[in-house]
Amino acid sequence: MSTIPALLDLARKVRKERMAAMTDVFAAEGYGEEEAKKAARAALKVGVKKAEEHNGYICTLQQEVHRPLSAMLRERFAHSGGWQHHSGEYWLGMGEIVTAILQPSFDKLIKGYRKQRKQSAPALFPDEQLSVFSLVNEGRDGITFLVWNKQEEPECWRYSGTQEQRFANLSLFLDWFNEHER
Repeated sequence: MSTIPALLDLARKVRKERMAAMTDVFAAEGYGEEEAKKAARAALKVGVKKAEEHNGYICTLQQEVHRPLSAMLRERFAHSGGWQHHSGEYWLGMGEIVTAILQPSFDKLIKGYRKQRKQSAPALFPDEQLSVFSLVNEGRDGITFLVWNKQEEPECWRYSGTQEQRFANLSLFLDWFNEHER
């Protein structure tokens, strides 16, 4: 199994490869080098924020409950902050998790999962066992939950459209994600 930093570096490499390919497309259309890079960035809507300072805990959907970061999550949040992928998926930074769950639309989203998807993480687990890892198009098209289910590492349960994937830990999620981003 690869380390979390190695998997995150691979995701960054894949992002750079996509950016270079898109830049080449714009350059072939007659854009200058800098214009092509700017157009590629805008078209792919990608970017990585710097890692943020944090207290070693991650909030759950029950805002008063915080879970200590697991080893894999410590490595993930030490590596980078928020991370926008070309697919529309956004891996939230530590501070962004709190902001996301405080939005009125987020509460509506969770209620929808509980009502419409009886086997979803929000339907099966209480709020204090769920944290948000990522959103696809601000949650309209998908979400990834961290499920604190008595293991050392939380599980990752990802929903995108009608699809659902469950991963035993962050490393397995990142392996899958990197494969699908290529």
